[in-house]
Amino acid sequence: MGGRYPGQAPLYRSIWFPWSHEVTPEEVVSGCLDARKEGFRHFQLKPGKSRGRTIEREIEQIKAAAAIRQPGEEILVDVNGKWTLTDAIKAANALRDLPLIIEQPCNTWEECIEFRRHCHLPVKLDELIETTQDIIRGYQAGAMDIIAIKVARVGGLTKARRMRDLAVDLGITVVPDDAWGSEIASSSVLHFAASTDPKYLLYYTDLTDYVDYKTCEGFPKRIGRNIVASDEPGLGLTLMPERLGEPIAVIE
Repeated sequence: MGGRYPGQAPLYRSIWFPWSHEVTPEEVVSGCLDARKEGFRHFQLKPGKSRGRTIEREIEQIKAAAAIRQPGEEILVDVNGKWTLTDAIKAANALRDLPLIIEQPCNTWEECIEFRRHCHLPVKLDELIETTQDIIRGYQAGAMDIIAIKVARVGGLTKARRMRDLAVDLGITVVPDDAWGSEIASSSVLHFAASTDPKYLLYYTDLTDYVDYKTCEGFPKRIGRNIVASDEPGLGLTLMPERLGEPIAVIE
């Protein structure tokens, strides 16, 4: 992966609610405060998913979270591509003076590139980043400052490292990540983060924080907002085969 850098960036915590729930600004603030009590300083909001949503209501939620931000904290607005271009531009204008990062505002490259022309906040792309060519396209269009590289989605650690190195050469900040998973996916992300130059590393995640099912022994313990990749060989894990169930296929 390129060797371990000293120190590590902090973890982030997603502040999310059931899709069927009509989220209030007060609930978003409460979620951030709960995460702060656990030691987190990076909060990922999830607008675009709640019941009865309107862009005006989501702007209220985001402003409420920004109002309680303390020095050293980051608020990331992860839209998951759910905004229309019209709603995204409304949000860009309403939020322009707040200390926020906007993630994946729209679903397509064309929309995100046009959105960036209206947005002066840092922009992170996620779902659109799958190959090195995507990084080049986004860089040439000026579409983003930050990218998420999700290990499983891009094809494993080898491809993730290649994409990371290209992003760093272009001066783009990286967030090592994955869509979901337990100890195996999380340990991959930890090692990926540990080998990324901290200058270009925004934060990363511990996916076991969101998953109750355990598949391995040896995963490092999170202390507040920090967790350190294991020094043991490989991913530093001992598999618990009985937790995986029957194999889908056996290759001999």
